[in-house]
Amino acid sequence: HRSTFLANTATYGAGLYLTNSDADLFDLRVLGNEAAYGGGLYATLGADPTLNNCEFSGNHASTRGGGARYYSSSIANLYNCTLANNTVGVSNGGGGVHAQNSTFGAINCVLWDNADSTGVGAGAQIVLASSPSLLGSCLVQGGFAGIDNLDADPLFVNATGWDGIAGTADDNLRVVG
Repeated sequence: HRSTFLANTATYGAGLYLTNSDADLFDLRVLGNEAAYGGGLYATLGADPTLNNCEFSGNHASTRGGGARYYSSSIANLYNCTLANNTVGVSNGGGGVHAQNSTFGAINCVLWDNADSTGVGAGAQIVLASSPSLLGSCLVQGGFAGIDNLDADPLFVNATGWDGIAGTADDNLRVVG
């Protein structure tokens, strides 16, 4: 609980790499990691992780999935998670999340200020390639279809922390109020 994966580099999943795994992950902070695919998280080959109360901030992927990449029959189960200020170096690469041939599910999550090479619009938050999704009660910048999803600023306490740099230990992704 309350583990932090900070400033790692790899080709796949610099923060976490999961293959054919049913991991239950709680209270993780995945910050400032960099990879070609899945800067913060890479899940593949039937991985079925459940993430609860996790933060992904300041992660970068050069190709797909700045915050997280789900690939090849993986299933994403996110609850009360925040993915903010993650980036990907290409358009339509999913600054927040990129899912391909996988299933993406998120309940009560925030996807905000994630960017691809074109900016921080809806397409930079979540990209689904041949992947069904179910999002409910989420805040998604630019909007996203689902049940009770909103395009409303989450009003983070201090998303880039006192140093002004996303993906460092002082990031505060709690919401004001």
